[in-house]
Order: sequence, then C-alpha cells, then structure tokens
Amino acid sequence: MKGHVVLIRLAALLGVLAGVLALPGSAFASLTACNKTSYVLEAAVGFEVRERPVSRGWFRIEPGQCQALITGTLDASTYYTFAHSSPAHLGEMKYFSGTEAFCTEAGPQNFNITGKKECEKRGFMQRGFARIDTGGNGDWTTSFTETHEFSLEEARIAGVQRLLQDIGASDAKIDGFRGGKTNRAVLAFKRKQGLGEDATLPSALYAALLRAAEAAPKGAGFRFCNETDQLAWGAVGYDGSGDPTSTGWFKIPPRGCTDAIKERLRAKSYFTYAEADRKSGGMMVWGGEEKFCTSDDRFVIKGRESCEKRGYNSTGFMKVDPRGTGELIQTLTPEGALTRRGATTP
Repeated sequence: MKGHVVLIRLAALLGVLAGVLALPGSAFASLTACNKTSYVLEAAVGFEVRERPVSRGWFRIEPGQCQALITGTLDASTYYTFAHSSPAHLGEMKYFSGTEAFCTEAGPQNFNITGKKECEKRGFMQRGFARIDTGGNGDWTTSFTETHEFSLEEARIAGVQRLLQDIGASDAKIDGFRGGKTNRAVLAFKRKQGLGEDATLPSALYAALLRAAEAAPKGAGFRFCNETDQLAWGAVGYDGSGDPTSTGWFKIPPRGCTDAIKERLRAKSYFTYAEADRKSGGMMVWGGEEKFCTSDDRFVIKGRESCEKRGYNSTGFMKVDPRGTGELIQTLTPEGALTRRGATTP
C-alpha cells in the first residue's frame, strides 16, 4: 500500500514538472503562425536582434497547419510577418502583408537577412510586413486569414479543394466543407498517387497535390517581358465582376519575363503600368491615362477612386486587350516608353 502511495505521488510530481516545462518562457515557447486560408503559404518573419532588423523565410505552411517562425522564449514585444500564396496556385498571388518594410528574397530561396535598407541594391526585394504586438508574452500565436474566416480544420479542407481545382481534378466549391464532389476527387487522386483508400488529408496528399499543381501547364494569363537593360516593376489593373482592382509590384528582370496573372483572363478590361527601377536611376515609364491606385510596396487595392484620400498613389495605366484569347504579353521596349515628364524617349 505504501509503495502504491509513493507511485501516485511520483506520478503527481512528474505531472507538475511537465506543466512547468510547458510554460511560456521555456524551450517550448515560440512565435507560431497558423494558416487559416485555402492557400499554401510561403511566410517570413521580421524582428530585431541587438537593435538590428533581421528577416527570415521562407516557411512553407499548409492550409490548416501551424508552424513556429521563431523557436524559444520571445524576448521582444514586437514582431512582423509577411506571407504570399504559393506560385503553384492558379490566379494572382495573394499577399498577407502590412506597412513595415523588410527585405526578402524575390524567389523561393530561403533567407536570413540582416538590415532592412537598400533591399534592391543588395539583390533582395522590399516587402511590407504586418506588425504583431505580443504584449511581452514569451509565447505567441498569430494567424493568416482570408475574408472567409475558416477554422483550421475548414482551411485544411479548403486547401485541398483549391489544389484540386488548380490541377483540373475538381470543380467543387472552395468552402471548407467536404461534400460528395470533394470526397470523390480526393479518393480518385489518392488512388492515382498510391496514397491509400481512406478519406484522411495527410501532408503526403498536400505534397502530391502541390507537385501536380507546380507541373500543371497554365496555358494562359498575363506576362510582362522586358526588352530593356534595366530592371523594371509592373502592375496590372482590371475591371471584373466586382470592384476594379489593381495589383503589383511584379519584378521584371532585364531581358527577361515575369508572370503577373497565371490563369485565363476573364475580366472585362485590363490595364498595365510599368516603370524602370527608380533606385537604379531608371527614367522609363510605360503607362497611360486610365487612373488606378498603387502603393510604394506590394499591393492589391480594390477600387480606383479617391486614391490619395485612401493613402495610395493615383497612377496612369494603359488599357490593353487580350482579344478573347485569355492571355496577354505586355512587352516593355525603349521605343514604347515615356520619360517621367511624359515625353517620348528617343
């Protein structure tokens, strides 16, 4: 009997110790980001180390999953996050951003960058990060969300639905609920990939769907091609079924091309604006008389009225016509450019 009591007390003591070890301020504390969207996200985090800004990424986070961006006890009260949707998805890239500038890699390479000034001159891209105030807590969780507020479980399902749409394997609505269409498409894909006959949604399924989406031919969309020797940045405006929308900036390398929209063009009208990199001394501008809102950082802006009152720039775009083909290439040439004063470049 005495030995039994000792075991009970030992078990209770181990429970107390386990609780202490799990408290914020231990090695288990972290800054964690949860993906409550229907997109696979590439995320980054910004913070200060000895009063020097640092940015790190990319952290791939599947829909419905959480990942530590910083491990260990948080010793600051302010952090910053940025994320964009995987380029494997159809349609425009989605951004989850803010107004605090940090440097990131422009491509998929992982990065750990010290300093946040002169990003482009150092070969990086400047992006706007969203501020997170932890209130001094040593452990904090934040979430990336869409307009539709998914739970983690719903986001997991919606993510599968989106990837199935991306590869043309389903036309089920992206709503986070598993109806007959979604279940049939999941089972058919899992059988094809040798992932079993059950209805679970493991990471192996996401990995296979993502590989299929990355390999799927896009076949249409909007592309900028740059025939000059200067780095350029482009933006696209369009009138769809909802509010007019403008989005940018798309980095267009010298003598290279960049996809701005990766799905068939379905909007009523499209408009473009591009300019040579200002920090490199570029003077060429490709624009027109159609006003859309832009921002100095990456942006997706709804509406094209009262730009300045809403804190944006009012920028002149040119109208372009896909001519029913569902695709368009906008070529930037010295002959087709305007200087910032509006005169034709010789």
